Amino acid sequence: MQGQYIPQVDNYNSIEAFVRRVYNPHGDPALDAKLSIQPYAYRVGFAAVAPGASPQSVVNIAANADFVLTAPRFHAVIDAAGVANHDNYPLIRVLMTDTGSQEQLMSEAVDLQSYFGHPLTAEFQLTYPRIISGRSGLSVQITNYSNIMTAPETYVLVELTLAGVLVRGF
Repeated sequence: MQGQYIPQVDNYNSIEAFVRRVYNPHGDPALDAKLSIQPYAYRVGFAAVAPGASPQSVVNIAANADFVLTAPRFHAVIDAAGVANHDNYPLIRVLMTDTGSQEQLMSEAVDLQSYFGHPLTAEFQLTYPRIISGRSGLSVQITNYSNIMTAPETYVLVELTLAGVLVRGF
């Protein structure tokens, strides 16, 4: 038996088609006219992430729109012996939780580069977008697990960009 085909949501047309299928499953033209879909991104930054540290931050989703996460990205800067090193593959795990539903976006913390793409080396689109309701939040916790190495590293900056679209109904 063949499974249902789920198209890759990797361009604005496919994102728009996905949103319209979710928010208007019966294809009502009147409802379609009342949907507004706009590209949007939320930034989460963590500074001075020491070995073994697990800082957390909450992104508040706009009150008047749902956020559809499609393309998470990361950037990390490590300070090795006083020389900033950009664009590395950090020993960092991430766990994200929708604070509105208390649903985790992954079963447990995963390596950063397995859920987030890197703009210069590994573009990444979620196979199936994640919908985070308006008036809720997204709790993001990262863990620097470089303390398992013989030379643990402190990350000067870990920046996550949660890219997607805002969906508003009028």
